[in-house]
Amino acid sequence: MRLFWAMPEPVKVWLARPGREDTPSGVLSLVESTLWFEGSGTTIRVPAGDIVKVRRARGSPVITVSWDVEDEGHEAAFYFVEPGPLGWSVEPPWVPGRGLDRTLSIMRLREANKQLKPLVKEWTQAIRSATGG
Repeated sequence: MRLFWAMPEPVKVWLARPGREDTPSGVLSLVESTLWFEGSGTTIRVPAGDIVKVRRARGSPVITVSWDVEDEGHEAAFYFVEPGPLGWSVEPPWVPGRGLDRTLSIMRLREANKQLKPLVKEWTQAIRSATGG
């Protein structure tokens, strides 16, 4: 099989999944039309044909990939920089000292995006090309 898009080099990312607090780091790679994430104790293998949506979060170095396996939907976010706290705070963010961690995390992601935007766009386009979209 001949590939018509440039495959990006494997890259270190952090994995976030809905309903899970952990964000393990690992290596994201695209090999023979399969998206791979391999980290400490976590391996995700997604054939390109199963991927239904690829989104790049605007203003941050994050790609979200959605895929279906046997009519069951899955989703994962790949952070190209180590994420800060991802959980929602029950305290209002306008109370002094409250929500500060979340605000700092967002600011850090936006700053990292300035440097990582070309890499994140390359990965988004490569995954989309692998899916035929």
